[in-house]
Amino acid sequence: MGLRFTEDEPAVYEFEKMTWDEMDEVFYTEDEIGDFRHSAFMIECGLEEEDWTVPDVEPVPWPKEVDEMKIKKFESNLSLLKAKRKQQMADFATKRDSPHAAA
Repeated sequence: MGLRFTEDEPAVYEFEKMTWDEMDEVFYTEDEIGDFRHSAFMIECGLEEEDWTVPDVEPVPWPKEVDEMKIKKFESNLSLLKAKRKQQMADFATKRDSPHAAA
C-alpha cells in the first residue's frame, strides 16, 4: 500500500481514552508502580531523595512460579485490552460504512 491522495475528507475515528489503570497494566510492572507510589508518597511528605534510607538487607528469594504467574496475568490483561480495542475499531468501521451514518 502506498501513499494515496484523495479529494474526500479524511476519516476520523474516536476511541475511548485509556484509563490510568489500563496504561499501568500495559506499560509498567507491579514493582515499578509500587516504586512510583512510594516516591510520590515520600515527596508528598516533604522528603528529598537524598533523605530516603534503604535498609541493608538481603533480597528475599522470589519463586519462579510467581514471576510466571505475573507474566501470564500481564499477557492476559494485554490480550483482553487488545481484543477490546479491536472490537471498538470494528464497531467504528461498521458505523462509518453504514448508509445511515450521520454525514
